Amino acid sequence: MTPGALAPLACLAVLALSGCGVTPHTRAAGAVATLAVRPVVWNAANAPVGNVRAVADTGDVLCVFAEDGASIFSAGAVVSRDEHVKGWASGDSIYATDGTTRWLVGIDGAGHVHRLRAMSTFEDVTARYQLGGKRVRGATVVGPGRVGFLLESEIALSDASRVAVLSSSRFTMFAGGGGFG
Repeated sequence: MTPGALAPLACLAVLALSGCGVTPHTRAAGAVATLAVRPVVWNAANAPVGNVRAVADTGDVLCVFAEDGASIFSAGAVVSRDEHVKGWASGDSIYATDGTTRWLVGIDGAGHVHRLRAMSTFEDVTARYQLGGKRVRGATVVGPGRVGFLLESEIALSDASRVAVLSSSRFTMFAGGGGFG
């Protein structure tokens, strides 16, 4: 073999060997530990919450969205129950329309977005996100100050100053990232 023909073989050998060996977070590296699962008391009084459809929280405040209404918890205690909206479909913690504060929102079966107000009632904010007339199926944070909405056959992206609606296939789920860090 000529020296020029050996160069590609040497590169392949180096690449093949570089993927071998112990990697972090494996049993061989000794970094795998036992996972401990323990119960978390989120409903200390065992208050009835109904047939749960979704759960959303902002840390100390938790909303449990059910078929017959929503239960609001703070530090594990029920502080309110709102039965004005029935048939919740989903819920999440998203950026408010100003892009800076957080709202706990629920989406009802008709596709309206409702935000929790004063830890007691829900307000329809669908039009504030310029989504009036559209059936919202899901909402999620997609980056700092940005919210994504899953619609019937579209995705809407809001950044506090405008909303862009993009055509898409009919997705069954929509997940985001970026968090509230």
